[in-house]
Amino acid sequence: MFFYFELIATVVVVILAAVPYSQADFQQFKATFVGRKTVSTSYRTLERLSIVQCVEKCYNEGKLGRCTVAGYNRATQTCRLSMDSSHDVEDTADASSGVFVYEGILE
Repeated sequence: MFFYFELIATVVVVILAAVPYSQADFQQFKATFVGRKTVSTSYRTLERLSIVQCVEKCYNEGKLGRCTVAGYNRATQTCRLSMDSSHDVEDTADASSGVFVYEGILE
């Protein structure tokens, strides 16, 4: 199941390259996916989103300094945006959950 999420993360990067943003924006974007994790707190929960839409929401919020971690559950299609750090995410037995840790816009 972890391989599935790694594959999804790779697909997300490829799909995001096709989203209508300037190429410079995505060359500077960096995020890491960690499976079987969940955010401990969130400031916004979005339902019925794809994993790509969840990453895109955190990316856009992150450019404004409002998202550092996006938790996603593919079974419920729920995206939780959070200001947690990568050290604040919690383990979960739910194989359909994972987090994208937004690492900012690289110089």
